[in-house]
Amino acid sequence: MRGQPREKLPYFAQKAKQTRSAMITTVTASPTPHPSSLPGGERGRVCVKMGLAVLLLGVIGSAHAEQPLSNQQIVDHYCANANTQMQMDACSAQALGDADRQLNATYQAVLKKWAAYPSMSAKLRQAQRNWLTYRDADIAARFAIADQDKAAGTAGTAYPTAHNLYQAGLEFERVARLCEYLRGDAYGERDNAPCADLVAHPAVVPHQP
Repeated sequence: MRGQPREKLPYFAQKAKQTRSAMITTVTASPTPHPSSLPGGERGRVCVKMGLAVLLLGVIGSAHAEQPLSNQQIVDHYCANANTQMQMDACSAQALGDADRQLNATYQAVLKKWAAYPSMSAKLRQAQRNWLTYRDADIAARFAIADQDKAAGTAGTAYPTAHNLYQAGLEFERVARLCEYLRGDAYGERDNAPCADLVAHPAVVPHQP
């Protein structure tokens, strides 16, 4: 609306927008000839440029993807009204429960989207198993001293809350990463709809021989 200041984008988002606009203008004003019509050396350079352009567009799209909740955002979202340790334990458990549900739902949506590509699905399943191993190992490392105190019966009362929130943070991060699978292939066109919409309605990719 006229008279209201426009929202200023972060520096990286501004540069990404400027770069994308410049690329589109360049392609529109001076279309790149098809590589097959060029000599060998020039053909290779054009192919490299085209590949880099597609990859850059994918990176620019990633800049606009949803970001996982930070630890402080998790606390603010779930525990803003908690005033006692019992309430903190309850709200942090709720955060972890939501993270678990979102992680499973997003993972299943990804498998459904790419079901026509069994080699990809198999590698994703293995990657998820590896990630679960990493999650557990990371939590064990982070709480190594606290777990010793817990075993000795000297852990602080905030242990359950801290453990819940840390695991929830790791899982929300994984949800955001899995959501990238729902946005499209590793490069090229992307679907930047909210992750929750992509999970609820994953667009199944048909197999292309």
